[in-house]
Amino acid sequence: TKELIKSCMLLIFQFFLFWLPPRKNRVMVYVHARRGVTCNPKYIVQKLHGMYGSRLEIIWTTCYPETCGELQEAGFQVAAFSRKNIWKYLRTKVYITNDAFPSWALHRPGQVWINTWHGGMNYKHIGYGYLPPMNVCERVLFRLGNRKPDVFLSGSRFFTEDTARSFRFPANVFVPTGLPRNDLFFHDRTEAAAQVRMRLGIAKGDNVVLYAPTFRKELTSRSDGMDFGRLTSALLERFGGSWTVLFRDHCFIGEGDRRLLNAADVSDYPDMQELLLVSDVLVSDYSSCMWDFCLTGKPCFVLANDLEQYGQTDRGFACPLEKWPFPTAYDMEQLGQNIRSFDAGEYSQKVAAHLREMGSYDKGDAAWQVAEMIGAFCNIDRKDKSDITITKG
Repeated sequence: TKELIKSCMLLIFQFFLFWLPPRKNRVMVYVHARRGVTCNPKYIVQKLHGMYGSRLEIIWTTCYPETCGELQEAGFQVAAFSRKNIWKYLRTKVYITNDAFPSWALHRPGQVWINTWHGGMNYKHIGYGYLPPMNVCERVLFRLGNRKPDVFLSGSRFFTEDTARSFRFPANVFVPTGLPRNDLFFHDRTEAAAQVRMRLGIAKGDNVVLYAPTFRKELTSRSDGMDFGRLTSALLERFGGSWTVLFRDHCFIGEGDRRLLNAADVSDYPDMQELLLVSDVLVSDYSSCMWDFCLTGKPCFVLANDLEQYGQTDRGFACPLEKWPFPTAYDMEQLGQNIRSFDAGEYSQKVAAHLREMGSYDKGDAAWQVAEMIGAFCNIDRKDKSDITITKG
């Protein structure tokens, strides 16, 4: 109730300042509860800085500004929620998020709202397709946070159709750019991968397997459902070599007591795409990171050991498992069998068919498309500059 009252008061306050024009060159990014510099906003900001330099004022807003040191070192503004932050929002031309918008923000005249979202494929239900139990105030706040943007980036035809239904948006707000964060998989990133491996302490020559489950409504860690020793044994038998095992919990889980055997916990590493970049094999359950990993062509396996419960009492599925190209197991024994019998040629054909059926839009130029769009909204001509990559370390 307090949050709703506060949001309504701020909305009314902003309404009476309708006459205050936005600054045409100000771009504000809102990542809210996500730690670090990550997801689609990271790659959009990189491209904007590379293409327009200081002619755009870019402000990164987050609940965790202390985790964004690399942005501050690069000269960007990083801010937490504050009165000063609201005043800057009032003069913002382009407002970007990768999830919900803040409930207190009024979509002001002359502003452009862009939702980049955080997945290019809806394997699970989202939006009004799935809502946990809510009281009236929570439902109003959900509606305020999920108002229609001017532009909604889409990674696939399926995403556009399902998200339009799930949030009750018209299809014409969706733009088929692909996801800026997935550009990483379309270019030679040998040097970037080497830097990530070094930061993670991965031994030279080691193969990497990443286990990255999605969250459950009770927001508890899923590390207990995986036997990392058995996983490694199966990988050794099928692919050979030596293996480093990484575990990444969903960002909603937060910090916890993950007592992992035979695996390194990388849940605090901010950029999931960099983890996918260095991984040779991905194991997940129902996460949209599998869609991103499709674009690499590398093997992905599903461990769906709570499929019935998840489908009936949790998020449920927008895209049925029968349409997924990934070998699916319902326990560790079956996962091992799927890995040992993995057929690379058959898998490649299934992935290609899946990308075609779902209508993938990713081509490796999404960040450029979005930066061009923002430049046009801000009425700033492009001036070629070398791209600046924001990396940690």
